Amino acid sequence: AYRPSDGPQIDEAMSRYAGEGCPPIMLGGGASWVKVHGDCEASRLWALAADPHANILGLTACFWGLNDLAGRLITLYGGAGFAWNPHDPAPTAESGPDYWLRCEIDQQMRMWQVLFPDADPDAINADRGPEEELGRYVWPPRAREAVAPTADFFPGEKPPAA
Repeated sequence: AYRPSDGPQIDEAMSRYAGEGCPPIMLGGGASWVKVHGDCEASRLWALAADPHANILGLTACFWGLNDLAGRLITLYGGAGFAWNPHDPAPTAESGPDYWLRCEIDQQMRMWQVLFPDADPDAINADRGPEEELGRYVWPPRAREAVAPTADFFPGEKPPAA
């Protein structure tokens, strides 16, 4: 649920995992491999739906489907403000450019990322190891090769015996 139109999916997840008698949980938000830029409005919907529930301890920023941290690091900050303050106002037809600029903050901050040694893409990539997407190596010499035998299986399927 990374799009603003995913409100019904967010509500359905809250009905299963949030509320009195439910165990403590951290929600997994963040950036999807199919979404290049963070989506502030979907993050706002998650944070707002979670806010009244004491068993939801917070939102964990995750990367789903890839490990390109250097290329997507900044997208994690795009919607972080809503995790800290879920009651930030929702956008309206009259919302000024500030709201929409915040939604595209990753594009602005990408230029600033190069100024900080800890965010240096070469250093991040050296620590990360080979780039992977959806369980497969991205670049030669192992491009498209499965990272693990489970890369070709979906939840509920059993991998072959070793």
